[in-house]
Amino acid sequence: DWALKNFDSKTTIADPNDTACELQRLMTLKSYNIVDSDVDVEFEELTREAQAEFGCPIAVVSLVDLGRQWFKSIQGLDAKETPRCLA
Repeated sequence: DWALKNFDSKTTIADPNDTACELQRLMTLKSYNIVDSDVDVEFEELTREAQAEFGCPIAVVSLVDLGRQWFKSIQGLDAKETPRCLA
């Protein structure tokens, strides 16, 4: 049976439309200094392995900031980011 094992009610936003929670999420993301960072070999290996293991054409590690979905690593698609409305 499938189960969401990493759900934590203390850290998971109950209402994605809550602007205070969204602001906190964006500030936390910014604090990681990862968006727009260089290619990272470990993330590239992760997406290649996921693509191979699951036999899927596209594997992505993406981060959603204020206006876009930015791809830290992507296999099977030639894109660096998409507008947030497409995330």
